[in-house]
Amino acid sequence: MLQTQELHIEGNVPCLEYSDPDQLPHHPVVSIKMLTYNHAPYIGEAIESIVNQETDFPFELVIGEDCSPDTTQDIAREYVEKYPDKIRLLTSEANVGICKNDWRVEVVCRGTYLAYCEGDDYWHDPTKLQKQVDLLEANPDCVLVHSDVDFFFQDKGTLVSQQRKKQNRGWPESISPQELYELFLCGINGCYTPSVMVRAKVLDEVIASDPEVFLEGKFPLGDLPRWMELAWRGTFLYIDESLATLRRIGESATRSANWSSRARFSLGALRLTLYYNQKYPAAPEKINPQIKGMGLQALRQACLGRDADLAREIVETLPSITRKHRLLQWAAGSCIGNLAFRITNALAIRLRRLYRKMRYGIESSI
Repeated sequence: MLQTQELHIEGNVPCLEYSDPDQLPHHPVVSIKMLTYNHAPYIGEAIESIVNQETDFPFELVIGEDCSPDTTQDIAREYVEKYPDKIRLLTSEANVGICKNDWRVEVVCRGTYLAYCEGDDYWHDPTKLQKQVDLLEANPDCVLVHSDVDFFFQDKGTLVSQQRKKQNRGWPESISPQELYELFLCGINGCYTPSVMVRAKVLDEVIASDPEVFLEGKFPLGDLPRWMELAWRGTFLYIDESLATLRRIGESATRSANWSSRARFSLGALRLTLYYNQKYPAAPEKINPQIKGMGLQALRQACLGRDADLAREIVETLPSITRKHRLLQWAAGSCIGNLAFRITNALAIRLRRLYRKMRYGIESSI
């Protein structure tokens, strides 16, 4: 029987679960973690792509719905009623924020393996779960398996297949933990979250090892620290085909219409990079250009937002400051400097978009 019960989550995070415990699998092999907020137009496709997976093992879909003002929660409840043997819905009486929503879903997942699909993405390959579980079962030293993805640009209605292959971003077959970690820290390569499956037990160890990062929401880019920590605990395997689709929607943390918000997000990413470089130092010739570039990006965004205070905060965060950093800091607070920056930046954007469209067949946003 479907019921709503209150769960007691570490950290006193409010959590109500709507599910049918009698019909759910008692020992799911995989838990799929779905965070959702204001995804009413897309969540149905996301859920359908998961419940229709073809597997020889039981799995559960755990949806964390954070009191969306649209009909996302109503749609999710309808799917729980339609698939009570597969879906659990977690929510609360009031919005708890992305970090706590993420945490409560993570805590209740029961699978040996954990996969990811947010409420606006979907899996277009119905054998994704089976392929990834088979790889993890056959390779006990592997802690993470991922694949290529398609990009769907919602505003334009265009689909770009095999995003990684189009950008010539293959995955190395043999790599040391240090090199794997540096791929993520230095922005050289990475994993697309909807394509990932990890060993849940190892991930639990990762989260417990650094509560400042994983439980307190100190940094943005919540998945990136997971991948960097897992790099030290086992191998990563890559399936050279596209199994999932990542939906690009106009407004997000990295593509906000508010330039100060983008700059604030970039500053958080910079602080995350500095934190991890102190925790696990990377080769200076790799990490120093990355830190410099991240600072320049954040300052450009602060300039576009005409946010002199934020520009100063960015410069104060950087361990090494160049003339370009100082010039951008000045432009953020100067009318003449800001105008000159905007003119040159607009030209650079046009050239960048033209280049990416010619080479990869995709549009670029800053």
